[in-house]
Amino acid sequence: MSKGTRYTDDFKKQIVALYKSGKQVSKLSREYDVATPTIYKWIKESDTTGSFRMQDN
Repeated sequence: MSKGTRYTDDFKKQIVALYKSGKQVSKLSREYDVATPTIYKWIKESDTTGSFRMQDN
């Protein structure tokens, strides 16, 4: 997806769940066309707040 794309919370949850089930971030990044730092950010948000409601700048 292009820069500035907004992802739904459901999509973010799906990616985090796949990561927690054992998928590598690099593979998720390639498969879903999401930058690896973005995925790591979602994982951190999920682990610290339990949601993705932090600002999406």
